[in-house]
Amino acid sequence: MEFFKEIKDKFKEEVDIYRSRGLIIPLVAVFFLIGLLTISLIANYQQRSIFSRAQSATPTPPPIRTPTPLPRTPTPIRTRTPTPPASSCLVVGSCCSNSKRCISINNGLYCIGQNCLIPSKTPTPIRSKTPTPRTSVTQPPPPPTIGDTCGNFSYPACGAGTCSGGKECKANDTTQSCNCVSAANPAPKGSHDGFSGPQPLVNCRAGGWAYDASCDVDDKVQVSIDGTVAITGVAGLYRSDLEGVCPGGTCAFDINLYNHPLMTKGVNHSIKVEARAVANHCGFGNWWQTLSNTPKTLKCQ
Repeated sequence: MEFFKEIKDKFKEEVDIYRSRGLIIPLVAVFFLIGLLTISLIANYQQRSIFSRAQSATPTPPPIRTPTPLPRTPTPIRTRTPTPPASSCLVVGSCCSNSKRCISINNGLYCIGQNCLIPSKTPTPIRSKTPTPRTSVTQPPPPPTIGDTCGNFSYPACGAGTCSGGKECKANDTTQSCNCVSAANPAPKGSHDGFSGPQPLVNCRAGGWAYDASCDVDDKVQVSIDGTVAITGVAGLYRSDLEGVCPGGTCAFDINLYNHPLMTKGVNHSIKVEARAVANHCGFGNWWQTLSNTPKTLKCQ
C-alpha cells in the first residue's frame, strides 16, 4: 500500500508541475499510453502463463512400442518316398496274375514287363512216349572213307571238312572230334521275335522260342551282344501260340539284357540268338544253330 501511495504522491507532484507549465494534456496522453502498454503487457503475460499451464497439464502419450516379430521356424516339408510296384512274382520271365511278365528291377521282382498269357490251370495230360532206340554216341564212329577230309580237322573247327554220301562234317561234343554224320536229325528251330530299335528299359530283352523235334528236352539258347556271347538260358517258358509247335507250348524264352555290362544305355547293339539241344543222346546235332529273325538292333533308353 505504501508503494501505491508513493506513486500517487509522485504522480500528483508531476501533475502540478506540468499544470503550472501548461503541459497537462500531453502528460495525460503519455500516462494513457503507458497504461495501455502496461495492460497489454499484463494481458500477454497472463496468456503465456495460461498456455504454459495448459501444456504442463496435458499428459504426454506413452511412446508407441513396436512389437518384436517372433522368429518363425519353417515347417519341414514332408516328402513321400515313392512306393515301388508290389512284388508279386518269384521267377524272372514268369507270367503274373495281371498278364505282365515278371522282370528284375533294382534287386526286386515286379510284374511290369511285356504282356503275356497266363497258362491254363487245367493240368496238361502227360503224353506217354514210346522209347525210340538210339545209337549210342559213346563209341567213336568209324573212320572216314577215302575222299573224306572231316577226320583231318581238329575239334571244334570241323566246318571246313568234307564228307561223302550226303553226310556232314560236325563237331562231336562227347568225343571232342570231327565226324561225318547223317543230317537226318533236324537242327533246332526257332525265332528271335523280341524287341528291336529304341526301347525303354522294361523292354530291353531278347525273347522268342526254340525247339528241337529230335530231343525230348528244352533247348538251350545263348545271346550274343555285338558278337560276344553274353547270356545263356533255356527255352522253357509257356506261350499259348506255341502249343502247336512244341509239347505244351513251353519252348519260349525271355532274357533280360538291360543290366548286362555289355549293354550301354542309348547305344545301338546287335543282339543275336542261337539255340542247341542240351542232351548228348540227341545224335551229333549238338551244335549252335542261328534262329530266324536274328540278329536285331536294340537301343535301351
